[in-house]
Amino acid sequence: MPELIHKGLGYSVRGVLLHVCNTLGPMLLERFYRDAVAVGLEAHDTRCETENAFEVYYRDVRVGLYFVDV
Repeated sequence: MPELIHKGLGYSVRGVLLHVCNTLGPMLLERFYRDAVAVGLEAHDTRCETENAFEVYYRDVRVGLYFVDV
């Protein structure tokens, strides 16, 4: 089994993910889970960014934003 570099962080993140899933249940919009995980991580003094926006250009013209979920 590989050695984990950040055991404490991994344990904390998994705990938050499981707690959010068990508390909210299935079939909600993804943004609810995303925001709940961010709140849970901040409660454990772990900062995170929920989404990163990237500008999309076509022929040097900005045509929109692309969001990548975290």
